[in-house]
Amino acid sequence: MQSPQLFHMLRAAIAGAEAIRQTRKDGFNVKHKDDNSPVTDADYAADRAIREALAPTGLPILSEEVEVSKSQRQSWQAFWCVDPLDGTREFAAGRDEFAVCIARIDGLTPTEGAIALPATRMLYFTRNGKSWRVKWSRQAELEDLIVEADLMPGPDFTQPWVATVSRAYMDANTAAYLDQLRDEQPNLKVLPSGSALKFCKLMEGKAHIYPRFAPCMEWDTAAGHALMHGIGMEIFASGGHPLTYNKDSLFNPDFIVRQR
Repeated sequence: MQSPQLFHMLRAAIAGAEAIRQTRKDGFNVKHKDDNSPVTDADYAADRAIREALAPTGLPILSEEVEVSKSQRQSWQAFWCVDPLDGTREFAAGRDEFAVCIARIDGLTPTEGAIALPATRMLYFTRNGKSWRVKWSRQAELEDLIVEADLMPGPDFTQPWVATVSRAYMDANTAAYLDQLRDEQPNLKVLPSGSALKFCKLMEGKAHIYPRFAPCMEWDTAAGHALMHGIGMEIFASGGHPLTYNKDSLFNPDFIVRQR
């Protein structure tokens, strides 16, 4: 028997993805927040759909699109960490590299996660400590999707390494790290990707490591972090400690996703 939390998480991820697909079809406006980052009608539509689907769990929600004060979230023991549309820049530019990201956080750690790719209707999720992938249709039953899902292999570390990096944030620090990595992996290849697709590449075995030395937020990594646990990988922050959540600042430090 599957956990009710799993059903709510998957239902929310699919609902958010379908809201994005519909908004893309109908047409959308692009605005800019105070920090000059883009936001679209699809971000808000996905946020509403996800909140509705997660409401029966009774857990609070930390979402990119609704501000929550530090004092409000200090007492949270468990909550949902949500990026309704990860990769808004890619979405607004007409590219397909964007995702819906949902994670359950218990204490400081992501324990469950789902990433839905609206453009392809591909869904990645955690179950029983492993990471899985399945393609959904609008008519599909969640029980059937769970049964039909394929176990994600993760990377084969006996093969030549591939580093997946952010397409939008390929900075000097990342380039320097890749140069250093080539001392150990002279045949290293680099695979740029947008949004949470970098985590998907790791799950599928198409990449072996993901360094990130540019700013991002907790909701950018939480779902992928849970999914990394399902393939024996970890997100290590500066100092070698696993990334934690519900910090005083929601900004993540520099990190590297690699084998435990």
